[in-house]
Amino acid sequence: MKKGHTFTHLILFMTIIILTSFTSAILAQPITQRHAKTPSFTQAQPGTPLRDGGDTVEDAVVIESLPFTDTGNTCGASDDYDAVCTTISTSSDLVYQFTPAADMIVDIDLCGSSYDTKVFVLDHELGQVACSDDTYYGAGHPCGTWNAALEFLALEAGVLYYIVIDGWGGECGDYELLIEETIPCDILCPDGGLDENETPMSGHYDQYNAGCFSDWSAPLDYILPTPGIDSFYLCGDNGFYVIPEGGGYDHDWWEVVVGTSGEVIVTLTAQRTTNLLQLTLPDGDCNAAVIMQEAFNDPCGSASLQILDEPGSSVYFWVHTIYNEYPNGAYPYHVEVIGGAVAVEQRSWSQVKALYK
Repeated sequence: MKKGHTFTHLILFMTIIILTSFTSAILAQPITQRHAKTPSFTQAQPGTPLRDGGDTVEDAVVIESLPFTDTGNTCGASDDYDAVCTTISTSSDLVYQFTPAADMIVDIDLCGSSYDTKVFVLDHELGQVACSDDTYYGAGHPCGTWNAALEFLALEAGVLYYIVIDGWGGECGDYELLIEETIPCDILCPDGGLDENETPMSGHYDQYNAGCFSDWSAPLDYILPTPGIDSFYLCGDNGFYVIPEGGGYDHDWWEVVVGTSGEVIVTLTAQRTTNLLQLTLPDGDCNAAVIMQEAFNDPCGSASLQILDEPGSSVYFWVHTIYNEYPNGAYPYHVEVIGGAVAVEQRSWSQVKALYK
């Protein structure tokens, strides 16, 4: 976990993502420069032999059945294809093809690859089906920094799909590929859970409970307060969604008042890998916001933060998809909070929701 990250450049970066055709990744560096990548190119050498993967769709390696694993090296291949999920790539790429015999949902994972990977899927007419970059990030991540994956991708029976192993910004190198069928879990809101009630994110900006991302000058009006009880569940959806200018992220910000113990335990459970962050927001000033700690869950798993602060003080946490996967859509999550106290008096739940009617 990284502590004490400043915030200003993150909102700048997110604005660029929303108003252009995305940039690469979002969290895991200090928020002043979150997602400011430093290229560490592996340059392709003339005559470098290819290992595995086809150079084009015409000679794509056929995947006969799942699970499927392979390793290879993209250096020396051509830059034949690209897809829109981050900035335009000039990296060399390699191609696999797969035609499922039945409808299925798959994970396509480049965990363990040695360079900044990107993976996307094309249909038989080379139309984009899905794209992902930077699923895994952060120094010391066991899957490697900036590696890509696609989770819960729905494929139709009898349709030819091309899986393209690509890179960011011209990078190439060794990759490890795993494709396997998966069954998405159901993340249900527990009985008595407080539902976020946000309108599905599609075709509009996040103006519900996105804190500084909703309104830089008045973020407190866009942070949902929580009930004044010691233990409760919050439920919602998150994801990467489509807006007129391209794509954007759903941000869910919540406020909890610390109880008499001085400890709050926040546990996120989500269908997909998701980021849970604690941040400070002194006097509602986004320029002074600092991320104190963060954690990630595994798909269908949980991640927790222990927050220690003065009883009666407000603490903020933020639920955020790590994916710049396109398309992504909404997926469910819930957050268990233990150790809360009396809710903030000046903004009730109904008052906050009334802002959006």
